[in-house]
Amino acid sequence: MSCFAPSASWIRPTYRADPGSVADRPEARTAGARQIGSSHPVIRQILHLQRNQPGQDENLTVAEGLWAHQALLLTEAVRIPVFLWCPEALRGPEAVAVAERISGRAEQVYQVSARTLERLADRDKPDGLVSIIAMPQWRPEDVELGDSALVLVADGIEQPGNLGTLVRTLDACGADCLILTNARTKPTNTKVFRASHGAILRIRTLTFGRTTEAIQWLDDQAFQVYLADTEGSARYSDVTYHRRTALVMGNERYGIRQNWYRDDALRVHIPMLGLTDSLNVSISAAVLLYEVRSQLNGWRLG
Repeated sequence: MSCFAPSASWIRPTYRADPGSVADRPEARTAGARQIGSSHPVIRQILHLQRNQPGQDENLTVAEGLWAHQALLLTEAVRIPVFLWCPEALRGPEAVAVAERISGRAEQVYQVSARTLERLADRDKPDGLVSIIAMPQWRPEDVELGDSALVLVADGIEQPGNLGTLVRTLDACGADCLILTNARTKPTNTKVFRASHGAILRIRTLTFGRTTEAIQWLDDQAFQVYLADTEGSARYSDVTYHRRTALVMGNERYGIRQNWYRDDALRVHIPMLGLTDSLNVSISAAVLLYEVRSQLNGWRLG
């Protein structure tokens, strides 16, 4: 359960209005937002979240830029504790419209100068929109699965860019769930959000503290587990996938932890036809996920 606890100096809202009044409109919230500077606790909070510094709420991350806020608008359930906007940096009517819609959902709205915005932006020419958001939280009992469910297990993935790309691929191929074991990077890492292009807000993600807990959950849900492994394995395209399928991808350097190597877990590999002995984990996952999806959906029939 998420908990957003700002400091006492900025806990009061910057906007108040009677229900139904003109001031309740989103455009009134942006126009009437109080301006804050770089020394304000909200700015420090955002910088700490961006740097993944310890002591932050485990459920919070930062969305920055027009595309990120468009992704937020696709997921109504996401809480937005804080929204910052910079009028000088907004480019075009689309950015203004997005700012107005986000401000209508945010719990607190502030205005910042272009100079303050530059401190918060991770790229040149920021487009004036920054939010603190609360990531969706999932429990195993919340995840409903069909007979041909497809899930990916990310076991010990270290690079947030890789994890984010895995999430984006899961969304693209219509997978049902992401499972994290031996987690080395958190879904709240801002680099995961960027690499997933906001898909981390939509993909149901379960984090298990112990590998055995994840294995037990998959057993209880009647999944066939496949391990991406080059040794003693079948070529991925020679395997028939016909039921609930879980693909396990391992750490970028060390591979899959030994706990996963059980007699009922099948190994699959992607042939390497050149001098390269392996693919990036996110590329490998894309190849495997789409092969499974093509079989489960019967794309090759007829």
